[in-house]
Amino acid sequence: MNKDFAVKRLLDVKEVCEYCGIGVCNAREWCKTIGAERRIGRRVLYDRLVIDAEIDKIGRGEGTVAPYVYPNKTPTWGGPLPVDNEGDRREGAKIGGDEK
Repeated sequence: MNKDFAVKRLLDVKEVCEYCGIGVCNAREWCKTIGAERRIGRRVLYDRLVIDAEIDKIGRGEGTVAPYVYPNKTPTWGGPLPVDNEGDRREGAKIGGDEK
């Protein structure tokens, strides 16, 4: 799809995904967080001008970044991810003083 987003003010969720390069769940949650959600009857559309303003804020380091993997979520394999010295939960992180 090659759309001219400059002409449209309100975008549906698929258009927001294409416009921002994020997935459907992140697009819905992020647009709701930044106040871009507009409801017209049963339709849910997203205001491109609000999205553009938020993207500009992100570029200046002031905006709300799209959601990411929840840090306290238990992985499907059962145990929590190890925490490195900075408190960052991620795969491959060294546990405690486990340095070599």
